This record gives sequence, C-alpha cells and structure tokens, in this order.
Amino acid sequence: MDLDRYFTWLAFNSLVENADSRNEFFLCEERADGALWGRLNLVAWDYDDVQQSPTRPAEILEDPLLYACKMHLDFVIAKDEWLYERYKDELRRLLREVMRERKLAVTLEDVLKTINRIGSGFPTDVQRTARLQREGAMATFQARLLARRQALLQLLD
Repeated sequence: MDLDRYFTWLAFNSLVENADSRNEFFLCEERADGALWGRLNLVAWDYDDVQQSPTRPAEILEDPLLYACKMHLDFVIAKDEWLYERYKDELRRLLREVMRERKLAVTLEDVLKTINRIGSGFPTDVQRTARLQREGAMATFQARLLARRQALLQLLD
C-alpha cells in the first residue's frame, strides 16, 4: 500500500475536519508493465461531512493531529512512533507547502466564483439572496479552515 498517499489523505482529512472518513476511499492497484504485483493506491471520495462533528465519537482515535479516525490502520499509525513521525512529516508538508494560507484563500475564492456563475441563470433577486448565503457560508468555512490549519501548525512546532 502507498502509505505516503494514505498519510496525505489522513492529513487532508484532519485539516478539513472530515467527520466521516471510515471506508470513504477506494483502493486501486497500480502496477508497472509486466509486473505480477502492484501497489495499492488510495482514491478518496465522499467529502460531505467536512467541518462536522465526528460520527460515532466513542469509536474515534483521540489525537489532536488526527480527526475522526476510526480505522484499525489509523490506530496502528498513531501508536507506532516511526509511522506517526512519517504522518507528522506529511502533515507539515501539506500545511506548509501545499495548503498555504494564501493558496487556500485564492482557491476558495475561485470555487465561490464558479458556484456563483452556475447560479447566474436564476432571477436576479434569487441570485442575490443565494450569492449572499454562499458568501457567508464560504467566509465561515474559510475562517474555520484557516484556524484549524494554524492550530495544527502550532501542535507540530
């Protein structure tokens, strides 16, 4: 299994506070031409529970750097010092290199513009109300995302 990809998935779930991550991915085998065996890679899906409280809180792993983790592999990673350090390295990389604050703001602004364009076919009063609701929801989402990012960085330092 491609553990680096799994660590990235765990780190992203922690950043966005994905409350429903158990079995929310597919594993696909990637093999080189002619190889008998390949490597299992992860394909994530189902991000409809972002910034939600964890489902079944009694089952989750209690760790401030992981969010709503419930799978056996997550518990193994958290308990094994070497694996946990590799996870923390990936979380640092994700937060410092990929999910920088400015990049997140620009990306979310682009998402909001795209969603607003999709709604441009509705009557003007409906468009205005919906646009204001989306802008408020996006501002709330962005503030919480950036606060979570900052909290994770502080825990890592």
